[in-house]
Amino acid sequence: MSSQENKYDNYVFQILEVNKELLENNDEEKGTKIVYGKLSKIREYYQQKYNYIYDVNGKLTEDKNKFFNDYLPSPGVKVETSFLGEEDQNTYLKYAEFATVRFLLQCRRLSQMMTKTWLNDPTFVSPEENNKIKYMNKIFHIFNYKPQETYAIKKDQSGKIEQIKTDLLGDIYKSLQEEQMFYACDSSHKNSDKEKEKEKKEKSMSYYLHHDKALILELFLSGQAYIVDDRNPNPTLQRLNEPIFSTYELIWEYELDLSWDTYYAKREDIARPGYRQIIRQPNTRVTLGLPARPDYKLLTDDKIRRWVYAEERYGEKNAFSVDGKPEEGLSFYPEKGSEEWKNKQVKNVFPPYPYIILSCS
Repeated sequence: MSSQENKYDNYVFQILEVNKELLENNDEEKGTKIVYGKLSKIREYYQQKYNYIYDVNGKLTEDKNKFFNDYLPSPGVKVETSFLGEEDQNTYLKYAEFATVRFLLQCRRLSQMMTKTWLNDPTFVSPEENNKIKYMNKIFHIFNYKPQETYAIKKDQSGKIEQIKTDLLGDIYKSLQEEQMFYACDSSHKNSDKEKEKEKKEKSMSYYLHHDKALILELFLSGQAYIVDDRNPNPTLQRLNEPIFSTYELIWEYELDLSWDTYYAKREDIARPGYRQIIRQPNTRVTLGLPARPDYKLLTDDKIRRWVYAEERYGEKNAFSVDGKPEEGLSFYPEKGSEEWKNKQVKNVFPPYPYIILSCS
C-alpha cells in the first residue's frame, strides 16, 4: 500500500519515543518523548531520519511504509484466522468466536509480557532482549507520568519535516491548525463551512488518545512505542513491543491503570450517570497487576522463562530464549489438523505455575 492509498494518512496519531537516557538515570523527565502528527508526516519523518528501522525481533524492516501503516492505528493482537475456520459461512458465529479467542490471547500476552519484567538474569535471555526488558520496567514505573517533552511532526519554515517542540498537550489543536492539517472547506457551501471544518477536525482526531492518565502505558501496549538511538552515525529505530490493545479499544473500551500489590488484573465498568454525548470515553477500566517478584524458591527463573517465551503456535521456534529453542508444551493454539484444532479449543490461556501474574482471564 502506498502512502497515497492509505486512508489514515490525514489522521493524527501519537507515538512514544524512549532512548538510553531513560535507563541511565533516575530523572523521569529524560529519555521519554511524546510525538504526534499525521500518519503521512510520521512515516516521512522517521524514514528520512533513521537509516535502520527494526521490528520487535530485531529484524531489519524492508518495507518501511508497512512498518507504520500496519500499526497506526494499532490493530492489537492478531488472531490466527485459519484456526477459526475460513470456510465457516456463519458470519455472526465467526465474529463471536473471533472476539472470544482474541480476548483470551490478549489475556495470555499481558500475563507473559508483564511477567517478563521479572527476568533479570542475562543467562536466560539474549542481550538485546534484556535491554528491552529494562525499557519495559522503566515504562511500568512511570506509567502515569506525563512527559514534559511533547513534539509535533510538521514542516518548518523552510518546508522540511521536523519535530517541533510544543507546550505540553494544550497546544496540539493550535499547532495542527497552523499547519492547515484540517482541509479547507468547499467554497460553494459557505454557510456550512464551520460545520464542515469541525467535522473534518473531529475525523482527523478519531484515533487520538485524549485521556492521558496512563498515556505512556497505553502507547506501549498498543505497539506505538519505539526505541530510538541517535548517538551512532547511523540512527536506529525499533518497535519496543508488539501491540496487545488496539488504538480503537483504548479510545472506546479500556482505560488503563496499574496496581503494585496484586497478581490479578481487574475489569470494572465506568459509570457516567446522565452522560449523553459519549465521545472518546472508555467504558471499562482495566487495572493491571504488577507486584514485586516472589521469592526465588517459590518461582524460579526457569519457570518464568518457560511461560514468558512459550510457543504460541504449536511447534514454532522461539526467537528470544538463549538457546533459541521453543518452550514446548504451553502453546496457545493446538496442533494444526488435530481434533482440538478442528473444534477450536484454545490451550494454556493462563500459566501452569503459581505466583505468576494473571490478566483478566
